Amino acid sequence: MKTDSYLLLNELKEITKQNLQHATGFQSLSNEKLNYKPSPQSWSILQCLEHLNYYAAFYYPHLEKNILASTAEAETFKSGFWGNYLVKIVIPSGNSKKMKTFKSMDPSRSVLSADVLERFIESQEEMLDFIDWAYKINLNKGKIPVTFTKLIKLKTCDALRFMVYHNKRHITQALRLV
Repeated sequence: MKTDSYLLLNELKEITKQNLQHATGFQSLSNEKLNYKPSPQSWSILQCLEHLNYYAAFYYPHLEKNILASTAEAETFKSGFWGNYLVKIVIPSGNSKKMKTFKSMDPSRSVLSADVLERFIESQEEMLDFIDWAYKINLNKGKIPVTFTKLIKLKTCDALRFMVYHNKRHITQALRLV
């Protein structure tokens, strides 16, 4: 995938703002509703958000390091093979399939409280900061590891894309529970 960096960042920013808006809307829900699971195998709203918090805890330090170390912007972003692959599998669609998550990223055994929601909201605000910084850097640079192997590294913008679309996927999942 090859695209205009500015347009891509605008899209990621809008999706993140929508994710933030939905998360803020969850604040009006009771703790019972936030923890409701339609079946033992499914996740609650808070479990969806905690899963995303786990990913933020892994990726954000790498994003910050790469963004702060980068120089000179690039007008065009060209996605790497792995970045494009990972984004394609997490982009929510009408027929999104269930995916098995890695044990380290699975919140299903967790008892959660509303602080999960607060941390997710903070992470979305931080993501907006990352995107704002990204307008000034070369998005084709960076070597950000993925959670499941040290052998694969993503370009900075591929990591941003993965995080934003992964967030959108699980916000969509959480919205179905409201």
